[in-house]
Amino acid sequence: QKFSNKLAVRGVSFAVERGECIGLLGLNGAGKTTIFGMMTGRLDIGHGDVRILGENVSSRSSNGFRNLGYCPQFDALNMKLTTKQNLQFFARIKGVPEISMNETIDKLLRSLHLSPYADILT
Repeated sequence: QKFSNKLAVRGVSFAVERGECIGLLGLNGAGKTTIFGMMTGRLDIGHGDVRILGENVSSRSSNGFRNLGYCPQFDALNMKLTTKQNLQFFARIKGVPEISMNETIDKLLRSLHLSPYADILT
């Protein structure tokens, strides 16, 4: 993965067994956030691929994301998206069917009294 012609991640390979929980440690700028961004579909993968349970998830249309949990050190919301758009993004990653997605999200927003914020940038 490159940013402004600076190589952020190169030659990374690791495996995580089902049920394992991992963390990445490293200096600032070492590429930890970039690696997790590529694993979760938030960032494009320049070269290579990401596989979850053997399924290539590089296309972002994969069901493999259903098997991935991610807890970042900081807020994971995309500030360029609205509250509802952020929820739609994560619902797609989790495999919520498109046909019921908006209804499910609207119900969640109502239950949390967040409906007035649905169309506001996060």
